[in-house]
Amino acid sequence: LTYYILLGVLAVMACLFQIGGKNRKKDLIFLLIVFVILATTSALRYSTDYSYTYAPGFEEVLNNPDISLFGHHYEPGYMLLEKIVAFFSSNYQMIFVVTSVLIIGLFCINYAKYSSNVYLSVILFILLSEYYCSMNFIRQTIAGVIALFAIPFLKKKKFLPYLLIVLVASTFHKSALILIPFFFI
Repeated sequence: LTYYILLGVLAVMACLFQIGGKNRKKDLIFLLIVFVILATTSALRYSTDYSYTYAPGFEEVLNNPDISLFGHHYEPGYMLLEKIVAFFSSNYQMIFVVTSVLIIGLFCINYAKYSSNVYLSVILFILLSEYYCSMNFIRQTIAGVIALFAIPFLKKKKFLPYLLIVLVASTFHKSALILIPFFFI
């Protein structure tokens, strides 16, 4: 029901924002509203991944603040993120607030920079289940949305910046490394 309501509200908003023609300012205001709605909804959700995967990982960081970034179930970028959040809060819900803001924020930035139709991009974000998946596959989604920033360098055939962005993405989920060979394809 939540997804249907979100989809309906965003579809109506998209239609209303297109009245009188599209312009950059309206696109950015729409994305800001989308960011607030989707990040808030995502930050307040609860799923089984929390109690079995992410909450215990965060509790491990809380119980051992000197824990290393390496040699764990999680990649070092995600461990660093958990350590930063743990420094400010001991409530494991905060990791979901921070990751929600990070994920939705980076998607909105990508849409603002690269989408020729931000309204369609947002609707597809919901319809194609990317939003739903972002709430369960947190590390993979962070890696994926970071990797989106590498696409312009792929198009311009600039290997070093492409590689650096992919490597940053891989610090959240090592599956991002599969993108390296795509540069040469």
